[in-house]
Amino acid sequence: MINSFSYAEAIFQTVREPLLVLDADLRVKSASRSYYLKTKSTPEQTVGRTMAELGSGQWNVAALQDQLRQVITTDQAFNDLSMDVPFPVIGKRSMVLNGRRLVAAEAEESPAGKMILLAMEDVTERLRVEGALAREQAWFRVTLGSIGDAVIATDNETRITYMNATAEKLTAWPLVDAMGRPLVQVFNIVNEETHDSVESPVVKALRLGVRVGLGNHTLLLARDGTERPIDDSAAPIRDAQGDVLGVVLIFHDVSDRRRTDHLMQVSEIRYRRLFEAAHDGILIVDPYRRQRGDLAVGNAVAEGEERRALELRDDVDRDME
Repeated sequence: MINSFSYAEAIFQTVREPLLVLDADLRVKSASRSYYLKTKSTPEQTVGRTMAELGSGQWNVAALQDQLRQVITTDQAFNDLSMDVPFPVIGKRSMVLNGRRLVAAEAEESPAGKMILLAMEDVTERLRVEGALAREQAWFRVTLGSIGDAVIATDNETRITYMNATAEKLTAWPLVDAMGRPLVQVFNIVNEETHDSVESPVVKALRLGVRVGLGNHTLLLARDGTERPIDDSAAPIRDAQGDVLGVVLIFHDVSDRRRTDHLMQVSEIRYRRLFEAAHDGILIVDPYRRQRGDLAVGNAVAEGEERRALELRDDVDRDME
């Protein structure tokens, strides 16, 4: 049978977290291999010393000392005590500490037998990554929130993970209500002429794994009943390994463009009718076209006069030959 002390010692020396065992006077009775590796220290510099004496005194912090004494006197464990610790060799590190009381089996009731197991976790790199990620997410939120196009992001099950302010306005769905919903509930699109349902470009992008766009004559039916003609495109979001994580959908309201195009068409028709109906000849001369020998643009009266003038010029040229 495995000796219980040997079993515990093996675990103590194997775990990745730095561990210390302290006695009732807060002196180090033992330290794990991970502790020595992390702090770049030796047993001679550690065992038998109080926590306040370790290293350059970096553990001599009132909050930590108070917590350790409470463990001894009240048997009250503590968790997630965060500290910025300036180590002599490795420099400043962000540490999270957990502490709880151990009791030696042969001296359960003796204060001298009370010990503390102190576990340490270096979270410096994790906090750095989390901070960088938070800054990047904030930058993207500000950027996407500032552009005129509507942007919706989904996961690979088409559930909404992000909407910018323009998307909220066009769909009439606040992000707080839309978050986590299937896209089809928020981005409801139909054919403009038939009002038949249109396949979601997000579903298509997930199926094909490429960027796709909507066909012409697509209407977005907003939550408040507003109908808007839109253009849009969707593209897969991939991780570093190329796996699809979701889709980003970008769309915009083309109502103003439609109105402008219609007004231009109406204006063109009116101009053409007036141009053709004029009793006087009207010529619009393009010097580059004239150099190539092309006729200028003119109405029916002007084009008749132009051809007549060319015929007379040809007659004069033949007479002079």
